[in-house]
Order: sequence, then structure tokens, then C-alpha cells
Amino acid sequence: MTGAHEQPDDKLLDILNMDFHEKPELLAHIAELLANGIVRCRNALIKVFIVEVYSRHASVDIHKESQVLESTLPVQGRLFCGTVPAGDGKSLKQKMVIASKTMNTLCTCSVTLGLTPQVSIGPAHASKLDPRDCQLLLHLLQ
Repeated sequence: MTGAHEQPDDKLLDILNMDFHEKPELLAHIAELLANGIVRCRNALIKVFIVEVYSRHASVDIHKESQVLESTLPVQGRLFCGTVPAGDGKSLKQKMVIASKTMNTLCTCSVTLGLTPQVSIGPAHASKLDPRDCQLLLHLLQ
């Protein structure tokens, strides 16, 4: 996929923050949208390839929020993007998450671009990404 990536506009942020009780099937489309996104965090660019989207509401998605030790609710703006320490039953790992008020997205395959690319496969991400320094860029078709 080639072309420009840009920050989500207000209309798209409204969709990402919608109540998925009305249309839970949209979660699959959000996964398609967020895959192929780019996270810019300070001087790093992380290309996102695979994501798992979960509703925050148990009535929509039985998985809902996992054992995340820090909140993924958006503080600045209407989207959270960064890593949080989370348990998987064995140990704490940094998990890269993109989240809104109504859904969490776990990034399970990404590459930190640079001279020596770092591949992250699975729920753990290779490095800590401070959400205050991260920005999501999406490939939007015109």
C-alpha cells in the first residue's frame, strides 16, 4: 500500500469512539483501517501490520479489556497510542495499544523502521512508547 498517511480527522475519531453496541461488526473494519497504519513516536516510525480489536464492553466482546496495568483511555485528544505494561499470565510485557473510549486495539505485528529494523511479533512490543509522544497516521483512501 503506497500513498500518504495522515492523522485521523474529527469524523474518523467519532467513528473510532462510537458505541459498538449498535454495530459490533464495525470492529472488524476498524482492524482493517488500523492495520497498515504508522505510529510516529519521537524519532521512531513503527509500521503496524496486524492488530486485534476489542470492545471495552463485555456485552459486545467477551475479551474486553485484558490485564493492562495502566489505563489506555485517551487523555490527550480522543485516541490513545503507545505501550502499556500488561500481564499475560507469566510476566509483564510492553504491549502496543491503539485505543479509544470504546475499544482497545492490540498491535501484534509491527516493525520499527530504521537502520536496523526491529520486528515485534506477538503481544510484546520491542520497546516502550510513551503515549504522550506518539501519533497515529493512517493510510486513508481519497
